[in-house]
Amino acid sequence: MKIMIYFASLSIIVLLSSCNNSEAPNSSESSRSIADDTSGQIPMNYTNTEITASSHNCDISGEVLDDNQYWLKERNTLVCIKADSLTYDKDLNVLSHRILELYDTETCQKIAEEVLPLNVSADFPYYLAKISYNIQSQLIAIRGFNTVHIYDIASKKLFPPLEPQFKEERFASDAQSGRIIRVELWEDYLIGYAQEYGAFAFSLDENTNSTPALPFAEWMPPEEIYYSLFLLPSQQGGQQAFIPSYDFEKDAFSINPIFSRPQEINTENATGRENSQFVVFRGKGNNGSAIAVDLMKRAIVDLPQNIGQGNNQTILAWLNQNK
Repeated sequence: MKIMIYFASLSIIVLLSSCNNSEAPNSSESSRSIADDTSGQIPMNYTNTEITASSHNCDISGEVLDDNQYWLKERNTLVCIKADSLTYDKDLNVLSHRILELYDTETCQKIAEEVLPLNVSADFPYYLAKISYNIQSQLIAIRGFNTVHIYDIASKKLFPPLEPQFKEERFASDAQSGRIIRVELWEDYLIGYAQEYGAFAFSLDENTNSTPALPFAEWMPPEEIYYSLFLLPSQQGGQQAFIPSYDFEKDAFSINPIFSRPQEINTENATGRENSQFVVFRGKGNNGSAIAVDLMKRAIVDLPQNIGQGNNQTILAWLNQNK
């Protein structure tokens, strides 16, 4: 009875939260004039389907950490990561949270189970990504301390671990360096954030083979915070630019799309790709107009007309003088 009351309360909280979040986002990216010039493209929806908090009558044996179970209502499937005697570590005297289980919530029968490999230590739990269910590809993202697993709900297949890759070598300052804080799935990409190391991405194909998607440009100011600009092909055609960020105070991760819709980008003569606050490249449409991006502000710079008509080097020089 306590379990049913808990899940009922949690469902009400989730419902109220959904209502509060139903307002349109206040984002300056949604009104970029550079994006409005593209012809016939449909604006992207960057919100993945968030997994509903558990609301079911199935009992899960063992220990389940907060937020480590999701109910996929449209598939009548419960996904959880738990610990029990199967993963007990006698040396550390802990139950290791690395058992992935799937249940049919109509019958409460277990339909799949995977024991995830140790990631650093038995007392380092795995976590289901908070926004991790891509309704098109039916994938679940699971983050460990420094690796990520992808699980395919449809085929019930666990894929090998992914270790974040970066444009430049990263150096650890303490034991927490490189800890994966958040991951999200966007179209055919996994995008995440690691402590001190910054953002990373992987390209996933239809067989869930993965290759690192390295930043198009990267800048690190004296504060030693990495600003990484990713330029990734979109399923709708063209490319989308992202400068992901993580707010430690608010515990909020955003992939920060720069364009309101994907753009056709000419990257051959881009300027400022190496250790620069600003990057200048050209759109294939818009008569080849210059696009200038401020990595620190994570936004397109509104260039004066006379400046925007100059070459990339002239624009970059103006940006550095007027920042």
